[in-house]
Amino acid sequence: MPRQFILDKLKALNLLTEDDKPVSLGFFRNRASISKYGNGGQNQLKIVLAGHPKENLFGFYINCNPDPLAMKEAYKWYLDLLKGDFEDLDIQWGNCGIPIGYGRLRALLPDEMLK
Repeated sequence: MPRQFILDKLKALNLLTEDDKPVSLGFFRNRASISKYGNGGQNQLKIVLAGHPKENLFGFYINCNPDPLAMKEAYKWYLDLLKGDFEDLDIQWGNCGIPIGYGRLRALLPDEMLK
């Protein structure tokens, strides 16, 4: 995804200030939720989701337990995303809802992404 596209989507979610500064961890926690997949325990899969499922949703595919650590790790990834350093992180954007099973976020790409 182009950097400006990411910044515009984060601003639309109020996850970025008007002067392109990151929000606090507390604010991020209030805007994000954890979706859990699997039977639980140590092998439970998690996606930290931030945004509106059918419009503008970022998914941070965290491999971390317990939940508070997963949220902190997602926040670190969010900060890396803002720096443009996310090549090795599993961060996805979508606008087709929350996955029913653990899987990729789907997106209907806006026209500006198709050019």
